[in-house]
Amino acid sequence: RDWPASYGIWGAGFDGNNVLDAWAVTRLAAERCRAGQGPAMLIAETFRMGGHATHDEREARATFPDALFKTWGKRDPIGLYEEWLKQAGVAAGRLEQVEAEVTEQVEQAAAQALKSRETMPPGVSALAGVYADGKGR
Repeated sequence: RDWPASYGIWGAGFDGNNVLDAWAVTRLAAERCRAGQGPAMLIAETFRMGGHATHDEREARATFPDALFKTWGKRDPIGLYEEWLKQAGVAAGRLEQVEAEVTEQVEQAAAQALKSRETMPPGVSALAGVYADGKGR
């Protein structure tokens, strides 16, 4: 299938489990779009290892054969990129440090998001200024 061609646009397929491939093709597509060369469609070849949410995890596992999960499980994008970084000379200690820093940032962001519930405006305020007459209808 050539999905981009069916829409009459430029596109590229890539290994969606390879961080460097994803970065390179995304950069190329963004440059083309910014240069006015039209839209782009990127097609990542990858596999969802779980359901869309925790409630459908069992269903996702029952849908496909276990061998498929084992094959794709060996192609974890984070693990593959970590291995590439190590081979490129990044020390394991530095990777652990970065992981700890990122984990801390994520935990802080999650705490801040949960705290923001305390100051959340009433839902009806989302309609303010939406209509031309200024009324929230």
